[in-house]
Amino acid sequence: MLLRTRITFLLLLVMAALVALLGLFSIAWNNDQKEQLNAILLKTQQVAWERLQKTELQQMESAAQRILANPKWQRAWAAGDRGELAQILAVEVPAAHRRIDALDEQGRIVVTTSALAQPEPIASATAIDGARVGQGLASGLEVSSDRVVRVVVLQGFRVGERDGVLTLGADMANALPQFGALFGASVFLLNSNGRELAATVPGQWAREQLTPSMLESGVQGQRSPTGVLWRLQVHALNGLNGRAVVRLVVAQDVSALGEAQSRDASIYVGILIAVLGLMAAGVFVYLRFALRPLERSVQVLRDLAQGQLRQAPEDDDVALVDEAGAIARGVAALRAEMLNFEMLRDERIRAGQQQERLIRRQLKELAETIDESARYEILEALEQRPGATDAGQGGSLVELAQLLGRMSGLVISQQDRLVGLLTALRNAMAQQAKLLALEQELEIARKMQMSILPRLALDSKAVQLSALMIPAKEVGGDFYDYFLIDENLLALVMADVSGKGIPAAFFMAISRTLLKSNICFFRDPALAMSAVNELLCAENEEMMFVTVFVGILDLRTGHLSFVSGGHNPPVVRRRDGQTHWLTQEQNVALAVLEGAQFEPGALTLEPGDTLFMYTDGVTEAADISEALYGEEHLLDVVEAATSDAVELPQAVLASVRQFENSAPQADDITCMAVRWVGVDEQPGVPA
Repeated sequence: MLLRTRITFLLLLVMAALVALLGLFSIAWNNDQKEQLNAILLKTQQVAWERLQKTELQQMESAAQRILANPKWQRAWAAGDRGELAQILAVEVPAAHRRIDALDEQGRIVVTTSALAQPEPIASATAIDGARVGQGLASGLEVSSDRVVRVVVLQGFRVGERDGVLTLGADMANALPQFGALFGASVFLLNSNGRELAATVPGQWAREQLTPSMLESGVQGQRSPTGVLWRLQVHALNGLNGRAVVRLVVAQDVSALGEAQSRDASIYVGILIAVLGLMAAGVFVYLRFALRPLERSVQVLRDLAQGQLRQAPEDDDVALVDEAGAIARGVAALRAEMLNFEMLRDERIRAGQQQERLIRRQLKELAETIDESARYEILEALEQRPGATDAGQGGSLVELAQLLGRMSGLVISQQDRLVGLLTALRNAMAQQAKLLALEQELEIARKMQMSILPRLALDSKAVQLSALMIPAKEVGGDFYDYFLIDENLLALVMADVSGKGIPAAFFMAISRTLLKSNICFFRDPALAMSAVNELLCAENEEMMFVTVFVGILDLRTGHLSFVSGGHNPPVVRRRDGQTHWLTQEQNVALAVLEGAQFEPGALTLEPGDTLFMYTDGVTEAADISEALYGEEHLLDVVEAATSDAVELPQAVLASVRQFENSAPQADDITCMAVRWVGVDEQPGVPA
């Protein structure tokens, strides 16, 4: 695939990604606005319903107080005069949708305003018993056995030796038309099974086959089989027992609004696709002409790779001031260097031939010093002429070197004393080669170990982070790690493997890999430490262990959850310069005890606070008199340092080096500083 095609595709992908992000942001913003509007609408409807219900309750409570305070009522109740009681209740029922019952101590209706022959109480037996025993005022919603939703007031009373309960109820179906007119919608009262109890348009709920999926208050959209898109606002209404007994549903027809939104979305997507197509065509045409000089330079490079030096970049391409011109000038310079190299190679061949003739002449003179039997063989080999090519010249020089070795061996064999010395020298050279090979392998191991440590800066403005590791030998057992679990969670690891050298380095690599994978899987420091401990204990024949501090920092809040497995406590430096040791649970190191449990800890960082983690190579650094650096010295350095997390590890290292005073480093030195900037601050700006 051509470069311009790849670049066009790449730009298209980038633009498509930007458009997708813009669309997702727009969708999220619209959803947030919808949720806010729905919350306001639900709150408004709830307040309106509570006012309607409160009005009914206040009127019925006043009626209950008037009835019970009426001397005629008290005399009629004491005498059991039902006729007089009925006349008093009839006066207090001004509206047809209200009903009043008077019940005796057994909960039986003594007198009622209901027109039914055998009416049931409008309140549950539990509510009636509670009002009778407590003789207090209770109010709330009730659904009677005839599936009527009423707001009910219960008032227990006693006249003489007779107890009773006065219940007043108002049918809330009477308030639905007024409530529906406020919001221009259909209103329904449903029981817990979703069955219609009352509605502004009776039977509409069943005809539209509406079924709200939520039991609590909320807003949902639903399209009925008739094709109408409904927006249902559901309110859970509690009864006298404090539990939801009725759901108030406000249904609005939003079909026209939904169709308009779909149409606008289609137009928006079409415009975006057209813009992307035009941009892709423009980029392709532009790159077709812009990359022609680069294509000519590539062709010259192909010729140079095949050894053809005749073709050169065009002068117009070399004169360009853009990247294509820079490449053309580079190709021209490469061609000039290759021409120079051809000349130098020819000169080197001539010089080699001259050196060969000189060496042969000197070897012939040296051959005269050895015995006659070997001299003839050496002189015959020296008479052979080398080839004319560079490869042949190199081969002749190798043969001459071999002849020189043989002649040296013949001379040495005549002197027994020199044989022993040369043998010892040869053995020493072999040992030196092995030592050199071992040093090279250790250097490779050191580079590999350093390469697995994180070196790239975090892609987050909420945190500053800096770390360093100075091994005591070519390879060490300390390691640190930091990585983002997701866009909000940052994992921090500081560890020290027992021992030093190659075994500690291998154990360090295994431990780091297991910790990273388990932290990303569990997202919990304690669970990750337990899992890694079981894996390390399973096959730990060398009885090695590792002390670990693992923390997970929430970049949004500064909350740090951590677990320490026998590791040194980190230092917390507050934004005002105050420092203290991080309080942590005493857990065992990893790979020490199979089945060990790890107790976690937690810390909340404020914006500008810094967490400094380290290994014992810092606090146990010794000077020439073997005095230890110590924890108090470290605490003083952290407190005196600046708040910049990038400078803190270097400041601690400089303090340790000054304390050591040229004493050899006894242990690996590893430390890491993490400063939580906060979501509203910029990195590098003091808090």
